[in-house]
Amino acid sequence: MQNNLLSFPSIINLGIIRGICHCNCVHCPIGLTHQDIRKRMFGNLEINVNTFRRFCEEIVRHETTVRLHGVGEPTLHSQFPKLLEILHQLNLKTKFWLFTDGLFPTHLIPQLIRAVGIIEFSINSTNKQDYLATKGIDAFERVNNNIYQMRDFVKSIDASTRIVLTRVKSKFEIDNEFIEFWTAEGFECFIRSYHTYSGILESRGINTPESLRNLPKCLVPWKRSNFDGTLLQDKLVAVTCFNILFQHPSLIPENYKMGIFPDSSLIDIWNSLVFTEFRNKLEQNKITDTVCDTCSECMTNSGPRAENLLRKTF
Repeated sequence: MQNNLLSFPSIINLGIIRGICHCNCVHCPIGLTHQDIRKRMFGNLEINVNTFRRFCEEIVRHETTVRLHGVGEPTLHSQFPKLLEILHQLNLKTKFWLFTDGLFPTHLIPQLIRAVGIIEFSINSTNKQDYLATKGIDAFERVNNNIYQMRDFVKSIDASTRIVLTRVKSKFEIDNEFIEFWTAEGFECFIRSYHTYSGILESRGINTPESLRNLPKCLVPWKRSNFDGTLLQDKLVAVTCFNILFQHPSLIPENYKMGIFPDSSLIDIWNSLVFTEFRNKLEQNKITDTVCDTCSECMTNSGPRAENLLRKTF
């Protein structure tokens, strides 16, 4: 496994907001929490703009892809247009990927296309009824409108931005219908794996003793890095796994944290002693005292969707 350690992660997941989202998704801890108590349950910080700029200035020097996400909806960041402007100023479009519910104001479309290389819409459905049942709000037509307006704008200026539509895995027939429908409409699309978010949600039968015994080692600590800008004021915290972010920051144990930026550089954190020791424990099947010890949602070489998507060129 040591031979698979990259000199720098191929994908960095960067959390930029928490505690706020338009949707009430049935497959997400945020969505299943009442709107009125989300900030109390998950916290309410957002990434500092200057810290984001410092992060981006380091990213300029590395070959990687940064996925903007959040414990909530990234485009609800109070200064989101400023974040997009930083990406444009530093010419980072081909390195950034936005995960969004698609309910941003339409006037943001030109700026999004100018700043971000991949825009992933979590539309989850092909019709209003399924959208309401799975996303928990009546907003299918609004998201649908943003998707088609964005596609038309991309074509009109011959932009390189890729629009990707996704659904969380449920029943085969519905998942297959999703792929067939949006592919016929000319969009890239795929089915995202269902996650329990480290046991916060029901496992749907995937987290069984038999499945745990037969799992290959997870490649996340060797391939990806997870940073979050909402755990500490004006800092980014590197954590072991994206899933553990879906709780209040005060409940995240210290041994899940691999380093702090900008106290240390991104590459120093990636190659740090604490991160190396964590990888070594996983490699040697030792107890890490983290959810990695019982996780059944490993990223393996059999086809992580994000990596597959990035094999295509802009």
